[in-house]
Amino acid sequence: IPAYGLLDMGLSYWILTRDKVGLQFRANVNNVLDNEYISEMYTNRTTDILDNEGFYGFGRTWNATLKVTF
Repeated sequence: IPAYGLLDMGLSYWILTRDKVGLQFRANVNNVLDNEYISEMYTNRTTDILDNEGFYGFGRTWNATLKVTF
């Protein structure tokens, strides 16, 4: 498998309201640079590399969460 590197980023914001309720917002972006890479390889055929079996990694993905504490 060829070597690869990924860049992930995250941002968190926390606030406490007047009635003592805490709110936390979190956002993450994975593979910020949208690199193409092979994440898993099941075979290692050197004669015909197009016959190898494996998976490409995900492209850019993101998620967001809201946490409430009281």
